[in-house]
Amino acid sequence: MDETYFPVEPIPPEKKPVPGITYFTVFFLLIGWPLISLVFMGDYSPQDLSFQDLAYQVYLPTIIIEGLLFLLVLLTIKKEEGKFSLSQIGFNQFNLKNLFLGFVFVIVSNIILVGVALLMKGVGILPQKDISFLMPQSSAEKLLWIFMSFSAAVSEEAAFRGYLLTKLNLWIKNIWFIAILSSLAFGMGHIYQGVGGVILTALYGFFFAILFLWRKTLAPCIFAHFIQDAAVVFYQWQV
Repeated sequence: MDETYFPVEPIPPEKKPVPGITYFTVFFLLIGWPLISLVFMGDYSPQDLSFQDLAYQVYLPTIIIEGLLFLLVLLTIKKEEGKFSLSQIGFNQFNLKNLFLGFVFVIVSNIILVGVALLMKGVGILPQKDISFLMPQSSAEKLLWIFMSFSAAVSEEAAFRGYLLTKLNLWIKNIWFIAILSSLAFGMGHIYQGVGGVILTALYGFFFAILFLWRKTLAPCIFAHFIQDAAVVFYQWQV
């Protein structure tokens, strides 16, 4: 008597459980980071803050905070993937093409932002608070500012573009919504610049989000972020 064989259905691979640190990191980036900025710098005037040494009171603490932010992203990826792999969030293609793209992005974005800032000023919304007292003056401060600009470019792009957008895209599947959501969180993290500053920074963050989602790499975003921040050493402008 012939035996009858029935096809065996393949067993689907088990989905990895989402580590608790993943939810913590996403919650921190969307809610915690803006909330910390709001609590500590939400309503100040330049007269409220008197810094004797910008390097030790502002720049170095900022570098440390940015480093901790990057470390959080790194540890979260390690817990999720079992290894320190940054390529999955866009750490690749650091080449001259993306450097040039980042430079062009800064120019085009700033032209748009200046137009938006002038429009806001026309309807009575100040583009941003006066933060000139935070700007570097001495050679040592300028050097530290450049290093701070680098740390901010790497950590914030890794966190708000690379990690947050990648993770939200897996859960929500709506590119425009997650771009807006991450940009609002990014903008609120700059509450010290005032309401107008938050609007402009959120809009800039949205441009960065589109750039990342288009290019599938953080390289032009990091280049552009660094150029934008480091340019303060050579030229300071305010609409």
